[in-house]
Amino acid sequence: MKKKIKTKKNYKLIIFDFDGTLADSIPGIYKTANIMAKKYGMSSIPMNKIKNAVGMGIEIFLNEIFKNIIDKHKFTAIKK
Repeated sequence: MKKKIKTKKNYKLIIFDFDGTLADSIPGIYKTANIMAKKYGMSSIPMNKIKNAVGMGIEIFLNEIFKNIIDKHKFTAIKK
């Protein structure tokens, strides 16, 4: 006989932090960054450069990886 487990169902939000704790997000970020690089005519970005830029927030990441493109197109803000 299956025993029912009682759980509280009053959660409004559950957040998962995918910074490498629950899943390795680096390969997906690497692939996406290189798709962006290709779109803007950049050469392929090495995996170690991506690894070093991840974890500091999206603005720092983009400025680290795509600084020349940001400057060239005069991008001034990142919309989240």
